[in-house]
Amino acid sequence: MATIKALIPGLFLTYLISATLASLDMAGGTLAVHRAALADYHVYWPWPLFVGLTGLSRALVWMME
Repeated sequence: MATIKALIPGLFLTYLISATLASLDMAGGTLAVHRAALADYHVYWPWPLFVGLTGLSRALVWMME
C-alpha cells in the first residue's frame, strides 16, 4: 500500500523538477530528462528521477505507517 501512496508525490515532484529544468532550457544531464510525446502533448520526463523520488516517497510513507 505504501508504494501506491508514494506514486502521487513521486509524480508531482518529478513533474515539478523536469518542468523547472525545461523552462530553464537545461538538458538535465545525469537526470536523463527527455521529451516524451503523450497523445498530442509533449512533456519532459526523467524516468531515473521518477524511480528515485518514488522510492524516497515510499520510504517516507512506510516510516509514517
